[in-house]
Amino acid sequence: MKKHTHFILIQLRDLILMGIFGIFISFLFGSDFTFKSIIYSSIYGALIGFSLWKGNHLIGTMLGKICSWEENPTKMWLLQLSGLFVFSVLDIIAVNYLWYTIIFGNDFIKVLIHAKWILISEFIITVIFASIFYSRIFFKFWRKSIINQEKIKRQVLALQYDSLKNQVNPHFLFNSFNTLSSLIEKDKTLATKFLKQLSDVYRYVLDQRDNEIVDLSTEMDFVKSYVYLQQIRHNENLKVNINLSSQNYGFKVVPLSLQMLVENAIKHNVISKEQPLIIDIYDENSDYIIVKNNLQIKNVIKDSNGLGLENIKSRFEFMSDKKVEILKSADEFIVKLPIIK
Repeated sequence: MKKHTHFILIQLRDLILMGIFGIFISFLFGSDFTFKSIIYSSIYGALIGFSLWKGNHLIGTMLGKICSWEENPTKMWLLQLSGLFVFSVLDIIAVNYLWYTIIFGNDFIKVLIHAKWILISEFIITVIFASIFYSRIFFKFWRKSIINQEKIKRQVLALQYDSLKNQVNPHFLFNSFNTLSSLIEKDKTLATKFLKQLSDVYRYVLDQRDNEIVDLSTEMDFVKSYVYLQQIRHNENLKVNINLSSQNYGFKVVPLSLQMLVENAIKHNVISKEQPLIIDIYDENSDYIIVKNNLQIKNVIKDSNGLGLENIKSRFEFMSDKKVEILKSADEFIVKLPIIK
């Protein structure tokens, strides 16, 4: 009840304000300062001002369901101004027809001829006030969008640095070169393939440094190269099952995101013959890519700065309406990455 009363009082306040504004505008156009003139001007001002104000506000609310200032400020600004122009013209014609023709019985064609500057001024005043209002909103969200883009760029660089650092750190290089050295002695063909996959891993990280999103198919090629290196090292103790629908390969994901999840699983879990690590990568319809692994946490885990997972979450929040979901139980660790369409 209080909400309804408050709403009604606000509308009455706005109606009175428009009536007062109507009196002021009528005197600017040379209206007589008489009681009758004041009453007529206030009623007319309330009708035209209130309908333009609330009507354009309603149009803006409806357009907000189609697009949002935060997602696309330029498109929203153009939509709002287009809606403003169309509605304002129709509203000015309708209110003046009601006032001059229906209430006072004047010929509307003559009204349009003799009062055209009044009608034009009503439209111009509405456009000026609304344009200032919408432009303020536009620049507010445009600035926010620029800040968010810069934030994403920093996060992209941080994630790329984190990934590259993990790939080129002495521990990773030592393991890779040690494996390569062993393969050269046993199987030169396999050693050549291992070296190619290793170079593909580094090339991908460098190639994607300027990209905010990448095709799922491209990301999966990178993941397969990385997994290949790890499986050569861990043999059958590391099992990675990939089951993705071919229809989803044309969609997008954040670069390095899937590889980082696989890497985290390998880094934080025991991998042995007695306790093999099993990683499953699969999709959930066309909504999510899921990375799941059995949980067997190492007793001693090297300190991690946590940049990888946090940056993945932040970047997906910016790129998608859906959020990254993290599910953890006693036996499993699951991360659901939204598919970007």
